[in-house]
Amino acid sequence: MDMRGLAHTPHRVLVVEDDRSVARMLKFSLTAAGFDVIHVTTGREAIGILNSRPPDAVVLDLGLGDGLGGAVLERLRKEPDDGNGAPFGLVMSPLDYQEVTQLYGSLKGRPVRPLLADGAR
Repeated sequence: MDMRGLAHTPHRVLVVEDDRSVARMLKFSLTAAGFDVIHVTTGREAIGILNSRPPDAVVLDLGLGDGLGGAVLERLRKEPDDGNGAPFGLVMSPLDYQEVTQLYGSLKGRPVRPLLADGAR
């Protein structure tokens, strides 16, 4: 039996991060875990990818240099639910959990989970 067509396709993760060292660490870790990683440095690029071929998950830096981190999160909220669910979002922010949820609420019924530098939630 030919198994070539049955191979598992890795989940696609979009990393939206403008800090090169953080992006390098995320790409290394996610790739080592078997994910297909797409990295962009601006909100504009991220929105373009979300509009063309949405990933399975997004790691988003809200504090992007172009100021569009919040716009990317808003775009994620509008992702059509095609039965497979909207991409899962992990948000990196210098804000604490309460501040992020007050500003950004939830993503498709799931609370936004900020990842803070000190690991607190």
